[in-house]
Amino acid sequence: MKEGGANFYGSLFNKKMYYSSGKNFHQHVKNYMNELILSSNHNNKDFVVFDQIIPSDNVDKYTNYFNEIKVIIVDRDPRDLYILNKALWKEKWIPSDNLDTYIEWFQLLRKNKTEHENVIYLQFEDFIYNYDSTIRTVCDFCNIDIANHQWKNKYFDPSVSIKNTNLIERFPQFRDDANIIKNRLMQFCYHQY
Repeated sequence: MKEGGANFYGSLFNKKMYYSSGKNFHQHVKNYMNELILSSNHNNKDFVVFDQIIPSDNVDKYTNYFNEIKVIIVDRDPRDLYILNKALWKEKWIPSDNLDTYIEWFQLLRKNKTEHENVIYLQFEDFIYNYDSTIRTVCDFCNIDIANHQWKNKYFDPSVSIKNTNLIERFPQFRDDANIIKNRLMQFCYHQY
């Protein structure tokens, strides 16, 4: 690693910066990420799980920074995501103020979806409506014996989470928007409702 850097914004960032040459960059990042993961595994478990360690819209690029990684991307019905945000969450990063913008945003985030041997795409709703088979799929993908699946329903309880699916039933005032979303994003809508 080389020492270098610049003064940005005066004394605000008046610190040395370190950088690597481009030829070894990926290996340095892999080593760094491996050390970070090892340091977070305080109990020396066989598996370490992270939430959103890589962005789901650029999997190919970011999997290069890991020696061994299995990525599970969980998506959900765009109608429910829209309704959740309009009615409950009100998150600014989900552009639900304008339906056309929301639909474009939803498509844009999924346009780079690629097939990769270490990446699996699952539906949130399948964890609720098809729990056992979806858990088997996850275990198979991660090469984990299903017998190691402990604490069933302790951290994720389908009987609780089902209330956050098929939200048009709870929030009928969004039926027109949900129908437009269904027509324009059919391939992303959950097939069982």
